[in-house]
Amino acid sequence: MSLSQLKNKLRPIEPITFLAINFKKLIHSSCRHELRGIVSFVSHETSKSKLAVYWDMLVKCFSSCALYREYNSFQMYKRPLTKIRLFFTYGRAAYVIREMKSPQSEKIFNNKPIFNKVFAKFIKRDWIYITKEPSSQEFESFLQKHPVFVAKPPRENQGQGVWLVDSAQYPSKAALFVTLLQKGTTLLEERIYNHKDLDKFSSTSLNTIRIITLRLPDGIKIIRAFLKFNLSGAITDNSHELSFYCPLDFDTGEIIGNVVDQNTKEDYGEMHPSGFRALGQKIPYWDEAVNLAKECTLFLDDVYLGPFDIAITDEGPIIIEGNNVPSFGFQSSMNYPINPYMQLARKFALANKRSKNRNTD
Repeated sequence: MSLSQLKNKLRPIEPITFLAINFKKLIHSSCRHELRGIVSFVSHETSKSKLAVYWDMLVKCFSSCALYREYNSFQMYKRPLTKIRLFFTYGRAAYVIREMKSPQSEKIFNNKPIFNKVFAKFIKRDWIYITKEPSSQEFESFLQKHPVFVAKPPRENQGQGVWLVDSAQYPSKAALFVTLLQKGTTLLEERIYNHKDLDKFSSTSLNTIRIITLRLPDGIKIIRAFLKFNLSGAITDNSHELSFYCPLDFDTGEIIGNVVDQNTKEDYGEMHPSGFRALGQKIPYWDEAVNLAKECTLFLDDVYLGPFDIAITDEGPIIIEGNNVPSFGFQSSMNYPINPYMQLARKFALANKRSKNRNTD
């Protein structure tokens, strides 16, 4: 048995994974310093001794296969052990996420031009991918139709490198083309505008809905849905500055929780930073958006976890992009059994994979 095969066998054994991931982190002095900082913070917050905090951290992280950092980020110190076991943690993700997509599908979700091509029926906007030797006619036709457009790097995440391009600001098409190549923003897309009811959240960014779906034996289940927007003037809703999210009701699409800063985790309460009440606002075309996310999850038969970003326009919802792995940090702000559903999806994926392998033998 090779070393990689041995690791794959041992990884699902949670006590071993717990020890491995924490030991690997704590051998670095910076991580030990961070650990002491977390313990001091929790000790101050809870009025418990540091020794008591260390013990509580050990028990709860061990029972949930969590990284020591998640004790703080998931606010485990505030929760009983019965709730802690429902968290989907770093250690569990190490052996569950790998089964959620085949390597072929991971490549599709990691490359935006390939994703646009494969999911063409859901994209519903013009786009081209330029290379060092493009069809000049294709590039010129795109500019003629969309003199202002969005340019993206083909592989970056979290809105990095995305910018709004006004072709009129360049002396020639050739100069613009060289600039796009130099910036590495070679995926060019038609600009999409918010539905009028969502434009009040931010009129500069494209405000999208993140819907996280799981494929289970009894169908598609939503495990998280939220609205994202940005107030820094950026055109993406997940820029590193002044990006916010609000949790949504799975059935109605209503905002059911507080406005939270994506980066600082500051809670703005029920009010939008500009002053209107965000709580209770309803997302237009919600049923259509949910159906779109479910349809995209089922589109490839080896995809079991579908984090999709969906824009809501005046004409209805469209897919902006798919993601391989969503952040699960939101679990700190909700009581929802993510881990049992993720484990069920893993078993379903493995069973289907074994069945497929038997049929091909």
